[in-house]
Amino acid sequence: HANRVRKHSLAIGKSERLNNRDLLLLEIAALWHDVGRDFVKVQQDHPDKSAEIFLHRFPGQNYFSDQEKSTIVFMIKYHDKYHQAKKICTDNKLLKMLRFLMDADALELIGKIGYERAVETANFINEVTLVDQLKKQIQWAKIIYTKFAKQKAKPGLKYLTTILNSFPMIEIDRQANDQH
Repeated sequence: HANRVRKHSLAIGKSERLNNRDLLLLEIAALWHDVGRDFVKVQQDHPDKSAEIFLHRFPGQNYFSDQEKSTIVFMIKYHDKYHQAKKICTDNKLLKMLRFLMDADALELIGKIGYERAVETANFINEVTLVDQLKKQIQWAKIIYTKFAKQKAKPGLKYLTTILNSFPMIEIDRQANDQH
């Protein structure tokens, strides 16, 4: 997942004309944005844990200035909380870079990979149905920010929507089979 988000981030960053150094910061944030997932009980807490792990485990600490490390940590911590980030940050460039990372992450929720993640989530979390998870992932596509990511999301969004729209028929077919 992280490597695909990295690739999407770089493609978005290049399409938005980020300089090479900023592309590197975005790339590092993409690679580390979810590293904390396995270390928290509540998934909403994973961005903070991911940032903490980055600060303590990233081998290239000396390669970046304090400001650059702060940029990376900010993107990791807020990669799923743009509205909170916007309340505490006035740096428009940093907020744009955060949106690029968020778009890259959202692209992962769309298409075949997104469908596989929806099935995995629905199987893993008992309270979540596959239909609910697919709807949630389709909603992510609606908040994509960059033109590049919106264009890239179209085929995957169509794929998920087609699957979602097939569910009422599947339910009808299942009921018909149960009656026979």
